[in-house]
Formats: sequence, structure tokens, C-alpha cells
Amino acid sequence: MRIDIAKVMCLSSCSYESCIKEEIGGKASSIIDIQKTSGVNVPKGFVISSSLFFDFLEGAGYKSLLIELFKKKDFNQIQGLREKFKSYCYEKQQIDRLSLILSKSIEQYDFLEVAVRSSYALEDGDSNAFPGIFLTSLDVMPKDIPEKIVLCWLSAFSDDALDYFSNIEGTVPLLGMAVIIQEMIIRPRYSGVAFTRNPMTGNVDEIYIEYHHGNCSEIVDGKVTPKSATFIKPIDINNFKLYKEEFYYNLCSILINLDDNSDSGVDVEWSISEDGSLFILQSRPITVKAKDDYYFSSRNSISLWLNDSIATNTIAKDYLMADEYCYNIETIDYVKSGYFERYKSSKDIARRTAYGYKLLNIDFLNSIKLCIETIYHQTWLFFNEIYNIDYESAS
Repeated sequence: MRIDIAKVMCLSSCSYESCIKEEIGGKASSIIDIQKTSGVNVPKGFVISSSLFFDFLEGAGYKSLLIELFKKKDFNQIQGLREKFKSYCYEKQQIDRLSLILSKSIEQYDFLEVAVRSSYALEDGDSNAFPGIFLTSLDVMPKDIPEKIVLCWLSAFSDDALDYFSNIEGTVPLLGMAVIIQEMIIRPRYSGVAFTRNPMTGNVDEIYIEYHHGNCSEIVDGKVTPKSATFIKPIDINNFKLYKEEFYYNLCSILINLDDNSDSGVDVEWSISEDGSLFILQSRPITVKAKDDYYFSSRNSISLWLNDSIATNTIAKDYLMADEYCYNIETIDYVKSGYFERYKSSKDIARRTAYGYKLLNIDFLNSIKLCIETIYHQTWLFFNEIYNIDYESAS
């Protein structure tokens, strides 16, 4: 069995001189960059280069075919190959191979739990950033890392990814999926997201922060309502003495440093460990700007969580998203980007929709009517997928 040790690279020792972005992906490149330029703490770990992803594709016999199918944008055939590639990767021989490749790195770091994050070649870039498209698995035990890596690879061909690819103009090359393995911050004091330029007002002189006690995923999943804070640049330590949260100043200092090395400002995820150490988990350019007709409010008991430049928990007139993620309140066009897959039930859909209509001052009866139309429309789409019935003709 071949041992591909060279395809596993330590995040702290990687550099642009030794590995190119196509090998380690956009997210890993960003982590390495902020360590080199700003000296911030990031959780220890390593990155599995995209060449291993291509090795497995070639071993399964699908690499050349997938390259051609991506050029043609033949996403129906790609969906079929995805399931075959999944079966190949989950064969015991392939899982054993992955385990052997990872064994030295896992032993070196002595992880308790890890985060397994995608790092696609174009991910978290200035354009086509693939916000929320690819997979991240949290609280992963070391023995389960190989299976989660496979899931990361498969997310390159997920329905959401293929839908995103279909909206990119021109040909779409098959690019590599690297995978980041990072130590989880166990029982963090705080976790959150921060923007070096206020995404709600467009004010480049404001820092906007949201956080809570626990992991970021609890906010993204809508399980908790985060606290928020806004700070004016330049920051002055005297302005922070009124706040009981001791981390504000240190976090803002790091954010200013990252912003100084960015053209468009940055959106970061961060966490503070039990011993008070501050870690930057991810950093990416802010790819959308606030507009006057975007309406957000965290003062109306609505949780605002902007992750990968997507507001996932607030319904308002339009979402502060990339264009393909916009929700139009008049056409009830929720499904263009698979938006409803973020939510678990029609009850949750109705609750969130009702909040949004209330924010828009739509009267009670019309709100109910629109909410019913929304759930009715989505139900047809699910049935269309399962029964292969054309929605337009059936309705």
C-alpha cells in the first residue's frame, strides 16, 4: 500500500513558497496567510492537499470523465458518479489507506476532537466564494476523521455545489478539494463572528461582532440568539473599560490588524478557549456590501448571524447575500439556493417567515396567506424531487 505522507502538511509550517493555493485550497491559504502576516493564533492542525482527492478520483476511474463533465456542465451525470465515488471511498481498503496516511499527523497532535473543514480551490475567495456550500464537520473523534474527509470530498459534488457551479458563467473546471483538520476548542468561553466593516450599514469605520457562550455552530443552526456589539475605528482601550466582556479589545485589535492587510475587509470566525486564549478559526474577504434597501435588525428579537456573508437566521426584505442567495419576498423564491435545507420543519419555516413579514409591516391576514403559499410551494418542490413531477404543470 502506498503511503502519501507528502500530501499531509502542517498548517503552521506551510507557506506559499512550498504549496500553491490549488493544492491547499482557499480556506487553508487564508489561515496560513493570517498566521504569517498578523501572527494570530489558529487551532493547531494540518491540511490534506487536493492531490490526494485527485488520487482517489483517479483510483476510482472517474477523474478524466469528471473533468470533461465539468467542462460541459453535465451535472446530471456528475450526480450519478458522486454515488459511485462514495462507494469506492468507503471500501475498507480505501479507508485503511486514508487512516495510514493520517496516522503520523494524528499521533503527533494527540487530538481529542477535531473540526474537519473543506478547503476548495476557490473557497473564501474574492469572487465565487462558495458560501456555506461545502462541508464542515465539528466535534469529530480522531478515529472518524477518514470518513469525514470522504464527506468533505463528496461535498464538491453535492446538489448545492452543483447548483452553485451551474450559475457560474462560462466553463467550470474540476478543481481540487483539500481538507483541513484542526483541533476543536473544547468548551469555549465565547465563540462568534466579526466583520471589520459593518455589513448592515456599509460603514467601513465600524467593527461588528456577534458572539455567545459555546460553539459557533449553535448560532449558525439557530439554536441560540447571539449578543452583538459595534465599535468605531480607530479603537481606543479607554473606550472598552465600560464593557464587562474582557475579550473585546483584544479581538478588535486583531481585527484591525487583519483589516489593514485586506482590500475589502474580512469576515472572521473566532473562539476563546477555557484558559482565555483567543483563536481565529477562519478568515475570508467580505464579498457583499450592505445596501440601503436591505433591512436587518437584531433589536427585534431576530437573531442575525452572518456566516460566509449569508444571514441565515433573519428574514427581511432581502438577504445580505451573494446574488444567487437573495430571497425575494414578492415571488416567494426561496429555493434557488436550497435555502430551506437549513431548516428542520414547516413549523420553523412558518415561525421565521412570520417574523420576516412582521418586520415588513405586512398585515396579519396577508402574512398568513403568504406564509401558506411559501410552505405550499416548498412542499411541491419536495414532491417534485421525490416523485419526479413537474411543479409548474402539476400546480
